[in-house]
Amino acid sequence: MKLHILAAVSLAAFTSLVVETLSANAECPSTINYQAYLLNQSGGPLEGLVDSVSFALYADSTGGAPVWGPEMYNSVTATKGTMTAALGSLSPLPPSLFDGAPRWLEVHVNGAS
Repeated sequence: MKLHILAAVSLAAFTSLVVETLSANAECPSTINYQAYLLNQSGGPLEGLVDSVSFALYADSTGGAPVWGPEMYNSVTATKGTMTAALGSLSPLPPSLFDGAPRWLEVHVNGAS
């Protein structure tokens, strides 16, 4: 089953915001909440269990070795198309991710990116 992912995520802008916040607080978040809107093959919102969702962060837009992940979630629930995951809940996000450099998030749902 091929799923389409609609997610408005600007991880580079988010990382910059986090870095500015961290400068004031001198702490690094251990998790980041991620939300995506999933569509079924007919274009409607997905409802029910998704077999697998994986996330990885990269330092380069062309890929290479991930700087974090992949973090794999099994049996994620989609409600009216919305899926939520706490990135870093299975594999903590190291403080080095928040050095102000751009990051690219790769998401796979049931093996499709």
